[in-house]
Amino acid sequence: MIDREGNISIISRFGNKLLLARWNPNGGQILNQVIPVEVPPNPNNTGDLDPYSMTEDKATGDFFIFSDFLYSGNSNASYYLTYNTMVHRISNKGEPRWLGYRRDSLNSQSIAGILYRDNVVHTFVNVGLNQAGLTPFFGDKTYGQIYHEQWDSSGAFLSSEALAGLPQNTYFNQVLPTSDGGFLLSGTTNLFSSGYTLNAKMMVAKLNSSFKAEWQKLVDTRSQSFGMQSFEADGAYFTSGSHVVGNKVQFQMVVKTQ
Repeated sequence: MIDREGNISIISRFGNKLLLARWNPNGGQILNQVIPVEVPPNPNNTGDLDPYSMTEDKATGDFFIFSDFLYSGNSNASYYLTYNTMVHRISNKGEPRWLGYRRDSLNSQSIAGILYRDNVVHTFVNVGLNQAGLTPFFGDKTYGQIYHEQWDSSGAFLSSEALAGLPQNTYFNQVLPTSDGGFLLSGTTNLFSSGYTLNAKMMVAKLNSSFKAEWQKLVDTRSQSFGMQSFEADGAYFTSGSHVVGNKVQFQMVVKTQ
């Protein structure tokens, strides 16, 4: 991400620690800091920390990191049921501030994005998917439903609710703030019907500033098209994605969405 100082900041995993790297606009590295962050308590002292998304408090320059944490490395059901979502707050110098986390009680999930607004951290998770986001969890009828979660600025978990007006069986990869104060979700719908992912279609959904659904649109109606990231330019939205034939990516694309 481009931070408030105009630098490029990225977060990655270093074992069960976070690695914050920052570069100035000319490509000179200004920070490469391993952060020994706190992780949730767990019964067997094992697990994997996976940071997926980050955002910034423009007032302080602090970063909020949205990660998941899985307790065990086996492939049975307990792998997915011991799943936490976590938010770390760190300074732009790599100093840990706090950890907020909660045990997922909604079956397995994957992360869609994180935002910070009005002193509240907003996180978005796709619920009812396996770790890769490709198959439904034990036939759960709520698979592919996106939840909006909120945390206060001190790391306390506040609330979780499914976003109404959006289709189930959908997996979102990004939550993009838009110039009108709303948000654009980018991803794929119809993931699991009609033969695994064979009928998957690239889609976007628009939320207003209150996180209520305004509209949704299939960007590419061909089967096996997958939406990834969006951006806004010249008053329009554009979404990137790929079209798959068999097990190979046929082509990648950027489509004007609205």
